[in-house]
Order: sequence, then C-alpha cells, then structure tokens
Amino acid sequence: MLFSLARAAYFSCCSLVLAGSVNAPPTRGLSAESTAFETAQLRHPELRPAERLPAYLRRDFGPLWTQTDEASVVGFIGPAYQRLEAKVLTATRSSTDPAQYVLTGKTRTAGTVRSFTGTVRLVRLREATPRPHIGGGDDRLPVGTQEGVVVGHYTFSEPTQQAKTGMFRGVVITRWYVDGRGRLRYNNADLSSDDFSNNQFVGTWTSYATGRASRCNWGDYRVPNAGPLDIGAGEFSPDPKYYAAGWKTYAAAQPPKSSRTALTKPWWK
Repeated sequence: MLFSLARAAYFSCCSLVLAGSVNAPPTRGLSAESTAFETAQLRHPELRPAERLPAYLRRDFGPLWTQTDEASVVGFIGPAYQRLEAKVLTATRSSTDPAQYVLTGKTRTAGTVRSFTGTVRLVRLREATPRPHIGGGDDRLPVGTQEGVVVGHYTFSEPTQQAKTGMFRGVVITRWYVDGRGRLRYNNADLSSDDFSNNQFVGTWTSYATGRASRCNWGDYRVPNAGPLDIGAGEFSPDPKYYAAGWKTYAAAQPPKSSRTALTKPWWK
C-alpha cells in the first residue's frame, strides 16, 4: 500500500489541538492541525522530497475531487464528532491560474443540507518512489506507474443569508497516479487494502454569527485525525458511543467498501 492519509502515522499531529474548538493562532489562515497534517504528509518516507507541482500544473486535478460517490465520504464537525456528509459537485480549473480551482458542493449535518462554494489552491506536489507491486485484483496498476500526492489549501463559504452557516478552511491531500496514456487519475489502487483513504480534508468550520472555529474533517473511506470516533481496523467504523451524533444510521446501513455505492436517493440532489 502506498500509504494511508488518515490513520496512526499522523495521529501525532492531533496533539497540537484540542478535540473541540481551535484556539491556536492560524498559519496562513490555517489551523495548527491543518498545518501539522500537511507537514506530516509531505515528510512521509515513500514520497520523494523534490517539489514537482510546476511540472503537473498543465494537468486537471478537478475530477479527482468530484468522482467519489457520497456513500464513501465520511466526516465530523465539532467536539462531539457530529457526523458530516460532504459532496463536491463541480471543480473547475481557472483559465488564468492553473493552480487555482473553483469548487461547488453540499454538506449535510443533522439532516440539514447546505451548499458551499469556494476555492482550492494547489500548493505542493510530491511524487512517490515507484513500487514493485501496486494494488491487487481489478485495482492493480502496472509496475512503474507514477504515483504521488497533491496538497491544496481550501476556503469554502456557505450562504450568508442562511441561519447557522459559516466558512470551511483547511488543507486537502489527494492521492493520484498517471495512467498508461499519461492521464491523471484518482488513486484507488489500494482500495481493497486495510486503511485505504483519499481526498483527506483537514480544517475548521467558522460560524459567521459567532466567529468561533470548530474542527471539521472529512475524507474518502476514512476520516483524517478522527481520534476516538474511528475504532475500525480494515475500514472506518464509528464507536457506538457517538451513535447519537448521527452515526447510528451509518453503522447500520454501510456495506463493505469494495461494493459501496449511493445507498438511497442522493441527499445532495
């Protein structure tokens, strides 16, 4: 497996923040947790240290954020680990700045659906050291396939005219590979492996009304820095003590990740 974007190797960065609201001074508008997560990811030994973003800016990363079905995205908001669902609907690259993307999407928390719009700016890219064995079964990639991660800083705004809305801000880490035709692809070569994750969003949600920032993380198949929420071994599994925060229905309905699709009518439509 290339490496997990969510679990134990990066839990150390959680020590920089409390499990609830974020009080540490932000760096470049980011929380301490976001900054630590980015740093930890880029220091992973399977990544080469050379900065390679300029060489990849001609490629479109937008589809890597939109293709995951909503049943596979898991997240939380706030100190009680309230369940948050997220769906990126569109991701359009700027015609004048290839590192800038405009995203639209929706979230759902406690049954309330809200839209958001904002930007992701690509800031770092690292290539991985080639692996002798990449994935398994139908997800297996040819030996020598170039893999890596791209880092983006995001700011998403909810409508100001709606009640209980705010702004999301943080870091997103996305795994990719280049296929035999030179096309950029979402890296799911290790989907069947324990601890698979991708599109890891680590950041905060700040209320317009109070200005108070709360932790808010989500991702594909695993929640980054989930702490006590996630007790799963091979895949995400919420601790029953958090069922009242929206996780009971998730635990009851979730199929194995290898066969996961939208379970009901998409909530975001």
